[in-house]
Amino acid sequence: MRLYSPRRWDNCLLITTTRVNQSHLWNLKLSEQHELDRRPCVANQKLWLYSLSSNCHTCPYERVGSENDTVATAGNVHIINTKYSNSYRLRTNGRDTTIDYDRSDTDRYCDVGPVSMGEFGIYEIQALQKSEMVPAECKFTEIRTPVNIYYPFLIAFLVYLAIIILFNLYKFLFNRHDVSSSTTSSASTSSTTNVPPPPPPPHIEEQYISSSHPGGPTVSGLANLTKRTSISGSQISIASNRSSVVSAHPPISEYSSYSSGEAAYKVRQIQMDPAPGSSKMEPRLSNPNIQIRRPSGPVTGAPPQPSVTPAEPRPQLQRQRLQSLDTFRGICIVIMIFVNDGGGGYYFLEHATWDGLYVADLVFPWFLWIMGVCIPMSIKSARKRDTPRLKIFTKILIRSLKLISIGIILASFGQNDLDKIRLPGVLQRFGICYFVCSTLCLLYMNVNFSKPAAQNKFKAAVQDVEIIWIGWVVILLFVMVHCLLTFFLTVPGCPTGYLGPGGLHENGAWSTLCIGGASGYIDRQIFTDKHIYGWPTANEFYAEGRGKAYDPEGLLGTLNSFLQVWLGVQTGVTMLVYPKATSRIKRWLSWATVLGAAGALLCQGKEYGGWIPVNKNLWSLSFVLVTCSFALILLSFLYFIIDMKKWWSGTPFYEPGMNSILLYVGHSIGSSCLPFHWKVGRMETHAIKLFESLWGTTLWVLVAIRCHIKKFYWVL
Repeated sequence: MRLYSPRRWDNCLLITTTRVNQSHLWNLKLSEQHELDRRPCVANQKLWLYSLSSNCHTCPYERVGSENDTVATAGNVHIINTKYSNSYRLRTNGRDTTIDYDRSDTDRYCDVGPVSMGEFGIYEIQALQKSEMVPAECKFTEIRTPVNIYYPFLIAFLVYLAIIILFNLYKFLFNRHDVSSSTTSSASTSSTTNVPPPPPPPHIEEQYISSSHPGGPTVSGLANLTKRTSISGSQISIASNRSSVVSAHPPISEYSSYSSGEAAYKVRQIQMDPAPGSSKMEPRLSNPNIQIRRPSGPVTGAPPQPSVTPAEPRPQLQRQRLQSLDTFRGICIVIMIFVNDGGGGYYFLEHATWDGLYVADLVFPWFLWIMGVCIPMSIKSARKRDTPRLKIFTKILIRSLKLISIGIILASFGQNDLDKIRLPGVLQRFGICYFVCSTLCLLYMNVNFSKPAAQNKFKAAVQDVEIIWIGWVVILLFVMVHCLLTFFLTVPGCPTGYLGPGGLHENGAWSTLCIGGASGYIDRQIFTDKHIYGWPTANEFYAEGRGKAYDPEGLLGTLNSFLQVWLGVQTGVTMLVYPKATSRIKRWLSWATVLGAAGALLCQGKEYGGWIPVNKNLWSLSFVLVTCSFALILLSFLYFIIDMKKWWSGTPFYEPGMNSILLYVGHSIGSSCLPFHWKVGRMETHAIKLFESLWGTTLWVLVAIRCHIKKFYWVL
């Protein structure tokens, strides 16, 4: 479309979007060949443009430019954020900097929007003349269709999906070929030696007992995992070899876990009883139907050797990792790296500005939750080995201090001034939550997981909650303290119980000092502005980049984070109590339904507002419940397709999940250097931004796969 500058500037506004999330506004008149309406644009009438982003909830309209910048002022260029839809208002008075969005505006000429503008599009706003018969009207017209910014995302998704499918298909066919070759070789050897194949093994019903280190087991605790096996109505226990268990697998990451059901270690335990009339120990078979044959002749000094009929082949010691947990953790770390690398410039992959829930907002709470899932397995494993509580507590304390220390060290990159270093942070919250929840689990978890009486169905249904009920009481006390401080603490200059970002929120009624209400006030009093996060997401829209410091990992939100981790602990206890896969999934989905409904009730089903809005910055109660609900749904899905049906190995997320702490620290250190990050030109389109983000993320996934092949795992 040809554009030109006429001698007389009429009030027609041309908008051209030229860069990612930005649009340029030129005051140009379109060619006379482009007639949108028979009524001409307003001539000789001064109008001022005001805009309002849909992402700024309850904010006022803001004037575009200064009081001297009318729509008809030639040569002015204004930049408007097009990441979200915008509303526009043309006014005959430009003295006011802001106009309440819900106020009766006598100077309003006409309104447009909300309208969404795409990348490299051209749009026009026409302020049409009014008369006695026709009211004032604004028309918004798309002159040139913008590019589809989602094509690069769709293409990248399909390419990576195809790679994942082909890789897993290759692994499946390769493993199947190996099994087929092994079977053929065995059959050939059997036919050559005329040895009949062994009879099929008897029906085995298994009940497992397993554990893991905090966040996952360590090698030192693997040998004590046991399995009670019932064979054709009989129960027999056979000795296991500790060294063979330790050497069966590479060192294990502390962020891993093992199933208490189908995917547990197949290790058997010997039961020894004194022989009648003797102090010596001999194997005891728990089922009298299995006879022990003793020699009929006189005893020659050697103890009688038991024999079992029918003979059972010696079981092979093997262990199977519960891959769904590592895959879940890997999905979190991969999304985190991708989002931190820019996420291709797509708004839905970023953090919500204040209220609301986007993809990036799920990563941190899911990490906390999955850490909680592994805690009860670790505690039970240590207690089964008769490890003293003080020794377990010491390990918990040391690991917590390591997490906090690494978090502070990472915060010092680019800012090592001790007067300004940030004290709260992601790993700091990990360390505190791990310490509190692991200690509660150590003190109050009943490790006796015996099934209740069959006639007491209610007790059987709530057994996984009963085991840690005292811990639940303590955690709910933390939540109560959070609610009391949030809604009743007096914050100077702010309304009591305020949950907003301050600044332009609620038509600019409150100062930017009110950001976060009690949460921000407590952090500023304890840490001061110098030691908390200085660029909260709310500043971009609610304070125009000039807002106050606010830390989304502050002290008050940590109290609700304890609940986030404890809900993960409850999930892990459910895994230990209920060995059947279907029972686990049913309970997980039941918990997901209850938590999701409770979260929706608290926020009244709204993206913005509600009694307690879904808000990551505040780490609100509804945010905890909703994110835990989504986590349970995702884990149930992964557990079904990976560990139950074996449809997917978890690659390429399983390997990053095995080394999540390594990837987190490595990505934080290498976030601005080659080969993980680079810049070419102005990086103005979603396509180039997406390619750069995927490049860095893919490199870290390859690093994790390489470490997995080399059996290298960084364990805290």
